[in-house]
Amino acid sequence: MKNNNIRAVFKKVSPFLKSIVMGFTGNMNIKNTKPEFEAVKKELKNAKSNLDQDEIGIILNLIKENSFQGKDLETIYNLVIKLQDQYLSLEKEN
Repeated sequence: MKNNNIRAVFKKVSPFLKSIVMGFTGNMNIKNTKPEFEAVKKELKNAKSNLDQDEIGIILNLIKENSFQGKDLETIYNLVIKLQDQYLSLEKEN
């Protein structure tokens, strides 16, 4: 069951991450990822199912190992704070 959830998360996040990686391969310029990022953000916000602790850890590690443009830093920062809060609350439950 966890593998299916992990795949679903990667399926939602992968277009955004791919655009970042592809942007770095071409003159270190990130393509305009805002529309894709906003779509992923909206999907994640509207998702009814909660992520488990492992899935949150995977996403946080993916974010940790990537670089972002200044214009996306505030959004990424806010997302990481929310993910960390959810991760810590799940850790307390276990």
